[in-house]
Amino acid sequence: MHKSDLSRISIYGCISTYDSFVGKGQVIIDVIEEFADKIVNPLNKDLIYNLKGKSIKHREYKYDSDDWNSTKLLLLNDRVQKIYMMHIDKDINQAIGNNPDSELARMSPNFIGLNFHTDPEKPEQASLLEFNVTILLYKGCVPEYVTNTFVRIIEELTSKINSVGGFITIDSMPIYEAFSAHERYIALNYTYASRQFDRYFRGYSWGNFLSYRHVELLGGIEYIEKEAPVYLVKRLPYGGAFLQLTENINNVSDDDLRKLKKFFLPILPKAIFRLSPSESTFRRMIIDDDDKENFLPTKET
Repeated sequence: MHKSDLSRISIYGCISTYDSFVGKGQVIIDVIEEFADKIVNPLNKDLIYNLKGKSIKHREYKYDSDDWNSTKLLLLNDRVQKIYMMHIDKDINQAIGNNPDSELARMSPNFIGLNFHTDPEKPEQASLLEFNVTILLYKGCVPEYVTNTFVRIIEELTSKINSVGGFITIDSMPIYEAFSAHERYIALNYTYASRQFDRYFRGYSWGNFLSYRHVELLGGIEYIEKEAPVYLVKRLPYGGAFLQLTENINNVSDDDLRKLKKFFLPILPKAIFRLSPSESTFRRMIIDDDDKENFLPTKET
């Protein structure tokens, strides 16, 4: 991996649900404030954000200001459909404008991000909450406190919403309704894939938050605890489970991922018409000889 590519590699976490977020503004507030307190503040970074919702003015908001107090009231009154938070590195942003061909300008200026999106008019599309931090800010090695915070945030959410899956990974994962590496491999975007999360899981990663339906399709929690090729299996509320692939997120081999991919085959989504192995040049994909057989549609389908 080239050094300039590090800014595009992030620790990324997400969770999806078909639940309505009406009346759950406090849930979103708690997640954002914990992310800001435990992840952003130790890095001494600031956050700006945009909002989308009924009668909400389109402008740039600042988290560390009275803007956030006003936004919390909007959330509590169910007026927000989307929040997109970010920290933009000003030096890199300036380099992009001053010298677009420079080494610095080839880096992404968006070092920290958080995205919440829900659309009450499209209940078939899962709502999404996702967040990431470039590993450049951790000199290429994610600290344990960061990993623990990502796990805790998503785990707490599974007790407050009806989760249809989530995951944590280190990969080229920009937020904004991002597709997983597996979804990219089988040429699915989030909008389409999210209509099937009650049946399919999003891929294979270091941290995997399965719904009760995923647990059932894999053979039940007892079978998973006995047979899953992972470091940890933890039971979650409402019949879900958290599968942690290795002890340390910085140490995940292709062989680790390949074993998990095989175990997850019953719940991995299939391609509509093609595979995209070229994406493996910048995404963490495990490509196997039998992928066409496992993921491409057959003549009968």
